[in-house]
Amino acid sequence: LSNFDLFLDFFQVTGPNVIDAYQWSVALRLKVVKMHTAYEDVLRQIPIWQVDNEQMQKTGIGSSKEGNILALRYETFLHSVYSLCETLSRITVRFYPTLSHGFREQKNELLGKKNSVDPQYAKILETVVWFDEVRAIRSEATHFLSGFTTISKNGEPGYFNTPKNKREGSLQEISKESIEK
Repeated sequence: LSNFDLFLDFFQVTGPNVIDAYQWSVALRLKVVKMHTAYEDVLRQIPIWQVDNEQMQKTGIGSSKEGNILALRYETFLHSVYSLCETLSRITVRFYPTLSHGFREQKNELLGKKNSVDPQYAKILETVVWFDEVRAIRSEATHFLSGFTTISKNGEPGYFNTPKNKREGSLQEISKESIEK
């Protein structure tokens, strides 16, 4: 068993501390499956997009359908990553009630307190440097404008969105050279 599976097995039987522990455990397992499925959907769509893109370059005729599908699958994948992290934070707060409920808030709190709540969890959060970017891209696509696929210099599908979020710390530019990477 992985450490994650072992934790979920343990969490299912934690007792009266977490009344709905079994449901949270099942939800986490399902979110991991959904995240992997969304990732695989992105990877499966890339070659379809590439064939469509090559056809459009040869004939000068094409549609944006496959690119729209790829952007949708990419945004869905990012949303599934964000959702998994948020659910994890809801479970973490059951063990550490002084923490905030959101993943980003927990990350900021633990790193700001110099690991005083749980050094191991803080160490994990230090490695999650990608979360703020995932959250920002997902937030833009959810609350503001939809992004679209682009073609990189290498011919790979990229992703672009024009950020409209004016909050402090929000992304000023969203431009990914490679959706796959």
